[in-house]
Amino acid sequence: MNFMKKHLKNPRTWQITGLIIADVVFFGVTNPANVPSYMLIVGFLLFMATFYYLVLGMFRLGKWYGLDFSKKQIRLARIITSVMAVILALQTTGQLSHRELFVLIPLAILAYAYMSYIHPKRELATTSD
Repeated sequence: MNFMKKHLKNPRTWQITGLIIADVVFFGVTNPANVPSYMLIVGFLLFMATFYYLVLGMFRLGKWYGLDFSKKQIRLARIITSVMAVILALQTTGQLSHRELFVLIPLAILAYAYMSYIHPKRELATTSD
């Protein structure tokens, strides 16, 4: 019972629940063939937010198995979500091919390495003042 109370008091639980309800309502009511173009963008953003929380949830489940990502998990989740967003956008417009994947994957690795390298320096600069 304490397990349920703990999770019901957690604001992240309510965020994810609200996001799932918004997904069900939005994707259950809209028809992509009949909606204006801005509604497609709203659906895309809603899907990416859901995917981001799914990736973060998978990282948090990894902690139960001994994997520890600490603060890096948020950066990695953002990179994974961004890569999936670009892949989905390219696939939707019919522009996805092997060449794009061969360019996108190394760029994502470089972005993660850059963010990991530059982030500790920013933290040191703000704490030393």
